[in-house]
Amino acid sequence: MRHLRRIIPLLVVCALLFLSSCAILPESRYFKPGDELYDINDNLLEQQRMADIRIQKECENSSYTLSDPLVIQNPYGLAPLTALIIFRTEAPTAIDLCINGAAPVRFERSEQHAIPVYGLYDDTDNTVTITDENGMSKTLTISTPLYRGARLDVEVNDTGTDGGIYLVSPDYERTSVFDASGNLLWYLDTADNEGAVIFLGDGRFLISDPYQGTGGIRINYAGFFEMDYLGKIRKMYVGEYGYHHEIVPIEEGSAFLLPGHDEDSPFMQAVLYTADAQTMEVIHKIDFYDIFRQIAPDWTDSVTKEKRFNFVINCADYDEESGDALVSVRSLGMIIRINLETAEIKWIFADPANVPEEMQQYLLQPTDDTRYPYGQHAAEFLPDGKISYHNNDVDFFATDLKFSDMKEHYSSSEILQINEETMEVATVWTYDGGKDVISKMSGSLEFFENGHKLLSYGSAFRKSAYAGQEDLFVTDYRYTEALMEELDENDKVIWRAAFPSIIHQVYRMSFYESGEDAFPNYTVVGFQQIDGQDQNKHAGMPCDIAAPSAALKNAEPFDGFCGLMINRFVIECDYEESDEIEVLFISEKNEGRLFAYKKSGEMPPIVNSGRYGVRVAGLTGKQKAYVSISGTWYDTRVVYDFGPY
Repeated sequence: MRHLRRIIPLLVVCALLFLSSCAILPESRYFKPGDELYDINDNLLEQQRMADIRIQKECENSSYTLSDPLVIQNPYGLAPLTALIIFRTEAPTAIDLCINGAAPVRFERSEQHAIPVYGLYDDTDNTVTITDENGMSKTLTISTPLYRGARLDVEVNDTGTDGGIYLVSPDYERTSVFDASGNLLWYLDTADNEGAVIFLGDGRFLISDPYQGTGGIRINYAGFFEMDYLGKIRKMYVGEYGYHHEIVPIEEGSAFLLPGHDEDSPFMQAVLYTADAQTMEVIHKIDFYDIFRQIAPDWTDSVTKEKRFNFVINCADYDEESGDALVSVRSLGMIIRINLETAEIKWIFADPANVPEEMQQYLLQPTDDTRYPYGQHAAEFLPDGKISYHNNDVDFFATDLKFSDMKEHYSSSEILQINEETMEVATVWTYDGGKDVISKMSGSLEFFENGHKLLSYGSAFRKSAYAGQEDLFVTDYRYTEALMEELDENDKVIWRAAFPSIIHQVYRMSFYESGEDAFPNYTVVGFQQIDGQDQNKHAGMPCDIAAPSAALKNAEPFDGFCGLMINRFVIECDYEESDEIEVLFISEKNEGRLFAYKKSGEMPPIVNSGRYGVRVAGLTGKQKAYVSISGTWYDTRVVYDFGPY
């Protein structure tokens, strides 16, 4: 019996959705009637529950000692470069953990020890030493598998002994951690993540839930996880309006600020809302369609007349004192300060050419040569009336920009001083990397107490690498890479690395950070789902098609590449080389589009970053998906919204 593990539509540029809770119709050698195909709640979480039971049981086993401990590698199945060491000592003692000769990490005094090991090298016999307060030690060898995903190409490394470790959050690769030399230390073996990673301390973090895409929300996750570095999913948060791009804990962690999407709104990805962290109930909600419609009705009606307007909030930040949010609107090249409770706009920073006439009363006026934002990202509040952001200087939705058109454009990181009384803005710091890089999308900027800065260009085109090639498209992903740089206090580049895929952000981080002198032993916690979503609202499109046969006569065979705006559909299952696989999408009008996924004796084409899949360009609106394996059709029971393209 074979089990379809994952059916994932990856919508490059247009959309990114992930399949969950898929039921099938016919019986075959692959499935049984009524099976659910790769349901995160019923499969992965059950595996993790069993891992919890095993860990708790082993911790009660007194036979494991410092000299003969139990080592459980990748205990939760999602973090292959981790391990848990379990043993007892006769008396309470602190334990020092040393991994591959690095500085030791001290764990709290206890008789029962559960030491989490993070940061093992892949494809290596790692040396791990545990030592008690009396100097008694045990050296273990932990062998790890080879990672076959994308890696960093480190170009500059002058970090010296201060070299940190960096978490890379890619769009189409695994979330990964590397040291300053480019050695892989950790990765999360889940479906691709597109979004922020928020570090909570004590080995915990928030990250997008790649398995819970919603059928009616485009480029939107239903929720996000709280996880730890061992790969344990501790909590799953599900918000009424989903979330995309950013997770912002606010009010000392008691609530979240989230960009989301309302299916009933004529603006896409235009909702900003706060949710209670204990219940995910909505506290405040702003739909920017309502705001624009009230202030500039003619402009709003014109951009939504024929299709939904791609508004796209691509980052947000929160000021605790004022209750204001800082919002970046990618499609309009806007940064907006708005109060969450009153929905009052305080100011807008944008090129006046992008702002409706009725809204220009909110515009900040540059007092110097401050550049306007385009395709911007990573807008954040700073003290004393300042903000920072990453300016890509590229219209995200322009697909025909050639090198010859962009010679005067460059991406940069900025700090701006805002004077709200005079409605003026000035640049107080900028870093432009020699004006050599144009980034199509994403970007991040982070500041540290020692004066260092860490920044990234999410999809970078280096002009110096293609000098003289005037007709190249700077928005063609074949010529772009992600680029990351760390600057010292004098803005000298002390670390630079490239990554062969688009990234959302890069973070400097530490596996072992705690507010205490010693790191706590690992403790098993139960899974908690915090769901604030109206389940009936996102049930999907009503569809009376019981099987695809009714639409096959209308199905139009389609194959091949269709411009730069690509949709990609990936099936990861235990199919055989001899199997022939097709994918059928049926619209609300009962019109079908048939795509050849793979032929018998062949593999699917590689379409991005070494991943197999089929391009499914040209789909619009809501589509129901079916999969055929060697002539037998399976109803995924999932509806995808491909948007108005």
